[in-house]
Amino acid sequence: MYREYLEELFNVGDERPQMDPRSFYGHAHLRYLRQLLDEGQARFCLTGVAVNLLNLRPEICTLLLIDSEEWWNRHSGRLKEKHRFELNDEFARDSAEAEPTWLRRIRYVGTDDRYYREALQPHCVVPSGAAAFWLGVETLKDLQI
Repeated sequence: MYREYLEELFNVGDERPQMDPRSFYGHAHLRYLRQLLDEGQARFCLTGVAVNLLNLRPEICTLLLIDSEEWWNRHSGRLKEKHRFELNDEFARDSAEAEPTWLRRIRYVGTDDRYYREALQPHCVVPSGAAAFWLGVETLKDLQI
């Protein structure tokens, strides 16, 4: 989960695969997240497993719930540039765009599934990603957040 966090949000890849596979634990973004987890300001929740029926590849789905306003401010670019999100190539639609227009915060609105169907467009997500999204919404409902 930690490697995916760094890869998806900050474009941190395996620059040296022959090195220690745990080397990413020292990354500043991950140290900050782990601090929030230790302080109870963030938590990972297992939400389920999705299987892409085209390749039968299972995906473990989790929800990263962050209760720190500072986390968003820090990584959305309001603070130092070195802390900003740098999404990986999976999210790069047009390299000319600094941030894809379809990428946005989806506000959690409780039980209004209609809002989520409008916010999550099929052309922007793979089937297992859609499953992960809906499992996350259901987990938030179960947590009554």
